[in-house]
Amino acid sequence: MLYSLAALALALVVRGEEGDEEDLELGEMLDFVELNVATLLQTGFYPGVYGATIDKMSDCGCSHGASKIVWGSEIGLQCTRLFADEEPPEFDEDKCGGMCNNHHNIDSVLFCPEGWTRDCAEGCRPPPDFGTVERRIEFWESTLNDVLLYGTDYLNIDQTYLKQCSCASKPRPIRYGTKIGFDCVMEEEADLGEGCAAASMCKD
Repeated sequence: MLYSLAALALALVVRGEEGDEEDLELGEMLDFVELNVATLLQTGFYPGVYGATIDKMSDCGCSHGASKIVWGSEIGLQCTRLFADEEPPEFDEDKCGGMCNNHHNIDSVLFCPEGWTRDCAEGCRPPPDFGTVERRIEFWESTLNDVLLYGTDYLNIDQTYLKQCSCASKPRPIRYGTKIGFDCVMEEEADLGEGCAAASMCKD
C-alpha cells in the first residue's frame, strides 16, 4: 500500500507541472506517505533499517544491545557505551555519528536510518530541507524500501493463507532481486485457492 503511494507520487512528478492544484495534490500524497513511514518506524523494531549490526555496535563501543529511542521523534535505536575503565574502542564519529548523553548522563550512540539526521534531543529526524520535490520523494522511497527489506513487524502471514496458496514450506524472505517480500515452496501439482493472491509461476 505505502509502496504504491510512493510510486504514485513519483508518477505525479513525471506527469509534469500542471499548476498549483497538482502541486497541492502531490504535497498531500507525500505528507500521507511520510506520516505512514514515520509511524511504522515509531511503532516497529527495525535494527536492519538503522544499520545496528553486531559488528557496528561493537565498533561503536556498545555495552548492551540497542534499544528503541523513546524520546523526541521516537524513531531510531540507541545504546550506552562502555565506561572508560572497560576500555571501549576509540570513538569514530564518521562511523557512529555524534556521541550523546542519556538521562543517566552515560555516553550513548544513536542509530538512525540512512540519510537521517542524528539529534541527541530529538532522536532521528529527516533532513530539515530536501531542496527539491524529487529529493524528498527519493528520500522517503529509500526509507520505505529499507523498511520493506529489513522490517518484520509490519507483516504477519496467516497459516490459513499459506494453505490457500498450497505452500509446502514455511514462508522464506526473498533473497534475490529487490529482496522485498516472501516466498514458499508449493506442493507438487497444487492449485491456488480462491483467496490466494500470490504468484505461482516462479521456479527457483
